[in-house]
Amino acid sequence: MPELHFYESIAIGAGWQANNPWLQELPDAVSKVTWDNFAAVSPQLAKEKGWVNGAYITINKKFDVPVVIQPGQNYDTISIALGYGHTNMGKVANGVGANAYQLLPLSGVRVLNFAPAQSYVATGKVERLAQTQEHNSMEGRPIVREANLSEHLKNPEAGNEIHREFEEKHLSLYDPPKYDGYHWGMSIDLNSCIGCGACVIGCQSENNIPVVGKKEVTKRRAMHWIRIDRYYSENPANPKVFFQPMTCQQCDHAPCENVCPVSATNHSNEGLSQMAYNRCVGTKYCINNCPYKVRRFNWFRYAGNEKFDYNMNEDLGRLVLNPDVTVAKWGSRKMYFLCSAYPG
Repeated sequence: MPELHFYESIAIGAGWQANNPWLQELPDAVSKVTWDNFAAVSPQLAKEKGWVNGAYITINKKFDVPVVIQPGQNYDTISIALGYGHTNMGKVANGVGANAYQLLPLSGVRVLNFAPAQSYVATGKVERLAQTQEHNSMEGRPIVREANLSEHLKNPEAGNEIHREFEEKHLSLYDPPKYDGYHWGMSIDLNSCIGCGACVIGCQSENNIPVVGKKEVTKRRAMHWIRIDRYYSENPANPKVFFQPMTCQQCDHAPCENVCPVSATNHSNEGLSQMAYNRCVGTKYCINNCPYKVRRFNWFRYAGNEKFDYNMNEDLGRLVLNPDVTVAKWGSRKMYFLCSAYPG
């Protein structure tokens, strides 16, 4: 009989941050699910039971949760996040997910974070999960470059040999840009990144990025300027996991810039791919032409819109907005730009 394992979400903890819309929309570091808790099961158990991602199961006859097939999950465990299923906490938290606290057992004065899975039965209901990433592997492409320490000591370019080949063979129709002043850039230590998402929320709060809700995330319309891609490699039963924060790469010859018909997207003399928001007419050519898929489009007017009643519709919620940054208008395109334009 599998064992139920209960844990705190990296976003809302044990539930005390459940009424924060930023954190409800923060993707789980591993599953990339937003706006829900779920039953993480092993691929082997899912195959035996005929479950697919998004299939709802009833746990111990108490509540229903969707299944997430999780590589690396132990066959004998089913993991469920705590802190969801509120009924009287606030307009954001109420009705999101299922309350797993009702299954926590007591041992004397201690609350245990595991319990027997007495029953787990499929309900027949299947819904698409609000995930920001559904693919798990790199499909044989060197998206994340890796090398172990011994290989690196022998050859500092180990794992990144393709870079030298590119530098030797690439051609351009354009003259190399000249930067007389600053030339902005940022480095990210991929050895240190654990996919926690703190940078995602920091960027969201700094840039007045709207919350779009579960329905829009399901349509792939999440507005985060930073996303953290997660990839598995080797054995699905015990895989290696790689995290790769992905932002605008500020390309020297950015393919998003030369397709804009109104020059809303253009290149600065400091090396930045920048936006003139009031020029944007919403063709989305730049989004189609971005190889990193990091550009975002404002499909709706998110501020002052009752259908997106999160933190931009009332005076108290608007107190979190950054006064140095505009609130995006409907129909315009946004992207990450190193925060170089802000005062201070």
